[in-house]
Amino acid sequence: MARPEAQHVLAGNRAYCNKGRGPYDSALASVCYCICQAPMHYASFRAALDDRFGRTGADPLPNSPLVVDLGCGPGTTLFALCDWLADRRRTSISVAYIGIDISDHLLGIAAGMVEGAALFQEPSRFILRRLVDDLEDDDISAAASGRDGVIFALSYVLHHEFIHDMTLLAHLMRRVCRHTHGMPTWLLIQDANFPDRPDEHVPIWPEQRINDLANQCESLGYSIVGLKTKFVAPRIIVSGDGQFTLAQAGTTNNVCHFFQKIAG
Repeated sequence: MARPEAQHVLAGNRAYCNKGRGPYDSALASVCYCICQAPMHYASFRAALDDRFGRTGADPLPNSPLVVDLGCGPGTTLFALCDWLADRRRTSISVAYIGIDISDHLLGIAAGMVEGAALFQEPSRFILRRLVDDLEDDDISAAASGRDGVIFALSYVLHHEFIHDMTLLAHLMRRVCRHTHGMPTWLLIQDANFPDRPDEHVPIWPEQRINDLANQCESLGYSIVGLKTKFVAPRIIVSGDGQFTLAQAGTTNNVCHFFQKIAG
């Protein structure tokens, strides 16, 4: 990055990534997301896991999961989930991961992040694709092989246009379900519950959206109940030199999570 741009991004200027809304069609916008948004999304997802399952003790999630992440970005949710599991279990994590994001720049960052990361046991597998339909059946079958459960993990995507009617997510769930044969399955979604457009007053979490997903997935044997939990999410401050500070919850406290076991 040119020096002035770097200084603005490191100071927490989110204009380069449109306040986290993208599009992430340039290296600058993608780096801006990683610096200005990803730390908060990471911390928020971990806080939601603590809120749902408690801060200590055993967790009920699969021991060796297939994690499916629509709108994966640089793998923020994968790292938040697996860091949380590793802290609980005091060991590295065996995982298969399917991450889908339309941004080649963010997928490139994700690929670099997972390569050789000590967090993941061998054999872990990472499949990154731009589109759901870029996934081959063999990709899903290979990712599901040897796994003991599925986690659909999504963070801060419900405000994006592509997911408004949940059709794309249901299509992905349908494809994965064909290869997981009734494995225990979890749906973990969290997002800020703010109006998704400045000139509207419709929150991101209308119950109808979850109901639409439940109806589309009923034939899969997934039991999705329209519940959500509001919790106080942490706030991240980015200093001028790019350091992150975990602050008291502020304007981000209107965050909801929807974490349910939906099969198995």
